[in-house]
Amino acid sequence: MRKKFSPAKPAPQIAAPAFVPPHIAYWPGKRVFLSRMEPSAATPGFLPALIDADKGVTFTMLGTTMRLIVTGAQTGGRYTVLEQVTPAGWGPPRHIHSREDEIFYILEGTYEVHCGDERRTVSAGGCAILPRGVPHGFRNTGLAPARLISVITPSGLEDYFIAISKFGPLPPSPADLGKLAAPYGLTLLPPGH
Repeated sequence: MRKKFSPAKPAPQIAAPAFVPPHIAYWPGKRVFLSRMEPSAATPGFLPALIDADKGVTFTMLGTTMRLIVTGAQTGGRYTVLEQVTPAGWGPPRHIHSREDEIFYILEGTYEVHCGDERRTVSAGGCAILPRGVPHGFRNTGLAPARLISVITPSGLEDYFIAISKFGPLPPSPADLGKLAAPYGLTLLPPGH
């Protein structure tokens, strides 16, 4: 025998905490910031942020354009988020990070991504998870510039990119690149590795 349908009982009302700061609205179990955002007590030095499309530091490094959306200085060292526009055929040499994990989300174009022994084509809407300690690299295989978002955790590698960008349009020698990479725990692999 089926139970007779009856409307759901109203949810019990949960009282707001005794004190709710004026910049926070309270819904049961949620904090919603109304104005100036405050740091989380759990992560000192890490402020919530809303970044406009035209904000961040933009620079060119070895022919690719990078926009630092969020740096380690803004995340308490937890991560860096950057947008990268790569020309057709561009890609860094395969390399190994000893400290950072990377996540690439492809916004436009197609990349060939190498991770360990695997080589795959990843197009717009695709994602690559590149853990530390695993050799990897990527290359824009399209005929036009391609664009991706990269999340690097923990932060710090953005300083390496900025250091390389200071060489200007002339690329540093492979030896100079290797010297610059070493303090960041980054190993650049020779071609074919």
